[in-house]
Amino acid sequence: MQGFRAPEPQGALASGGVILRDGTTATLRPAAVDDHRLLQRFLARISPESYGRRFFGETPFEVAATRMLAPEPVGEKLVLFVLTGEPSHIIATGEYVREGPDADTAEVAFLVDDAFHGKGLGTLILERLALVAARHGIVRFTAVTMARNRPMLRMFQSSGFEVNRHLEYGEVELAFSIVPSEASVARMEGRERAATVASLRPFFSPKSVAVFGLSERPESASRRLMQGLTAGGFTGRAYLVNPNLPEAYPSLAELPERPDLALLALAQGAVLAAVDACGAAGVRAVAVVSAGFAESGTVGAALQKELARRVRGYGMRLLGPNSLGLLNAAAGVRLNASLAPALPPPGNVAVSSQSGALALAMLEHAAAAGLGLASLVSLGNKADVSSNDLLQYWEDDPQIRLVILYLASFGNPRRFARLARRVGRQKPLLVVKAAEQGLADSATDALFRQTGVLRATTFEELFDVAGLLAYQPLPAGPRVAVVTNVSGPAALAVDALRAQGLSVPEPLDLSAFADAAAYRAALAPALHDPDTDTLLVIFSPIGLSQTAAVGAVIGEAVREARAEGVTKPVLCCFTGSRDPLFAGDERLPSYRFPESAARALARATVYAAWRGRPLGQFPVFEGLEPRRARQVCRAATQAGREELTGSERADVLRAFGVPFGSETAPGTDLEVTVASHPLFGPVLALSLGGLYGEVLNDKSTRVIPLTDRDAAEMVRDLKSFPLLEGYKGHLRGDITVLEDLLLRVSRLVEEVLEVSKVSLSVRVFAPGEGLRVLDARIEVDATYTT
Repeated sequence: MQGFRAPEPQGALASGGVILRDGTTATLRPAAVDDHRLLQRFLARISPESYGRRFFGETPFEVAATRMLAPEPVGEKLVLFVLTGEPSHIIATGEYVREGPDADTAEVAFLVDDAFHGKGLGTLILERLALVAARHGIVRFTAVTMARNRPMLRMFQSSGFEVNRHLEYGEVELAFSIVPSEASVARMEGRERAATVASLRPFFSPKSVAVFGLSERPESASRRLMQGLTAGGFTGRAYLVNPNLPEAYPSLAELPERPDLALLALAQGAVLAAVDACGAAGVRAVAVVSAGFAESGTVGAALQKELARRVRGYGMRLLGPNSLGLLNAAAGVRLNASLAPALPPPGNVAVSSQSGALALAMLEHAAAAGLGLASLVSLGNKADVSSNDLLQYWEDDPQIRLVILYLASFGNPRRFARLARRVGRQKPLLVVKAAEQGLADSATDALFRQTGVLRATTFEELFDVAGLLAYQPLPAGPRVAVVTNVSGPAALAVDALRAQGLSVPEPLDLSAFADAAAYRAALAPALHDPDTDTLLVIFSPIGLSQTAAVGAVIGEAVREARAEGVTKPVLCCFTGSRDPLFAGDERLPSYRFPESAARALARATVYAAWRGRPLGQFPVFEGLEPRRARQVCRAATQAGREELTGSERADVLRAFGVPFGSETAPGTDLEVTVASHPLFGPVLALSLGGLYGEVLNDKSTRVIPLTDRDAAEMVRDLKSFPLLEGYKGHLRGDITVLEDLLLRVSRLVEEVLEVSKVSLSVRVFAPGEGLRVLDARIEVDATYTT
């Protein structure tokens, strides 16, 4: 049976920035006991009709505020505020209250400022309340509203939760499960994606742009931004705002229209005042090119925090600070809102980079490699807009075929994993991530494997792989045909391809003096061969052979084969040349070295295989008792202990169906551990135990949560996996129950937030005899995030 996981918000569940349906932003946070006056002012602004619907009568503001802010134990009640403005004020509230000390049901209620109806605030708060309540063992919400309160009824019905309604005496009683379902998850993801896309549209398709500067120097950043806009052929209108230049507008108020996008190239101390002016004018998006923020130390970090808060208070979105800017090469936009000297050649690749210097280097290398770009965004310090946001924007863009991300760090690895897995089913994600040491690197590799992300550790590798993915179909399988006129490079190619796990028959050697006619005769059969999935054509000019003529023949043969329905990818290796090859409008990737072609093809084959497999599922386990496990862990933390006792460990494991106890029967010993990584969250590792484990030092790693496919691949990733299959007479273990154990441990760590570390010694018996945890250590921490 399949289970579903609710989407992971960018920030904390109950606090941080949120995006409304129209793309404007606001701040979500829990209510505090000193919010009494703030809440009263909100209630006073509500229309009598809306107020009466919420409180069923003429309850005084002071009484209503006191009731809402009355403290309750953690998990028993939560009141959320959505705030906006400068200074901030409440525009919506929502709360749940558990219906009893041990109840798994809570009542919910909402109230939205009349001026903000229709922006999805009620649904947004409902989703967040449900996510938090689920972590405290609540599985069902109830609500009571008046029958005439149609907006609230529509909100519940469109939430994706299956709502049951009962009408009595003019009131409607509603009840629904908040356990994630296919419908509720799809609705949450769809709403989040639509809001994110709406919020980013002013960056990518602005009708007008304002560039802020104070410098009088011709080479200043603001003038470079203006030059980029005008020289790139921006189809909208661009305005320079600089009180020190006679040809510029002295202030934003003097512009003939309200710009959609503002580019701030100002001294650090002038940025906040410009943001205030943009917010007052109704600007939708701000990109801060200025440096001197979080990258410069504690003072800059505090200023960046205030910048993000203020931008959000005005309902805007922020790119940067310390950003190079962004590019959109689409013919209808032609936007160079960056410090890059020119727009790149148009193409179907989108690029996101945290580093402005690396973004410039990517532009230079892309131009040299002939790789066309559609969009490029320099994220800078990521105070607001992140690569996760950009993934959602590019997800459904038909112009984008490949997404390249340079990641120095992950803002929210779990959210990235979910988005990458979803986006990757439509278009490949190629990530530049330098190698690291220890758990961080193994966790990165695990995360990428789980989500189908392709990793490059160098620029050379990046562009080798990108040139194939951006222009060629995906290979249907691992079988590669090689056509060549030289045996040496062909042998290197075959060795490299086989080393990458691809299947290669003997190359078709046309001899050293093969000409264009010889290639023409060989290519058609090779392209139509049903027993191969990819064609690699190698050519080295020897004697009278002409590179241009051979290239033209290859292009013509591929074009004819495409017209006849052949979809296999074609790669070329012309030694000593990197000139592009074309088959009509189709670009054929060309490599100087056969090893480069082999590496790129291997990556594309791995991605194609991942995309061709069904997604893993989160299984549903019957009879789990997460509340019991939470009670045990919370009792330990309240007693000031960081580790569970033997009986407590047994209780927690058995609450999740994990057998625990001593065992003398023979079997295969393994170790299962969970460690919390500050960036990736819980990371689960599996290794062989006992003497074999010490000798082989063999470990398989995945980032929690695990799907059934993750668990199966995790077991088979062990180099010592043959031991579990009965290799050379060793006792064969029950692989199925081992996968089940990994999934249950993953679920345990997800459900019981107090658990910070797990170490299990496991013995797996022969098929049909199961397994047992022989020894366990479980550490707990009370400082988890709600």
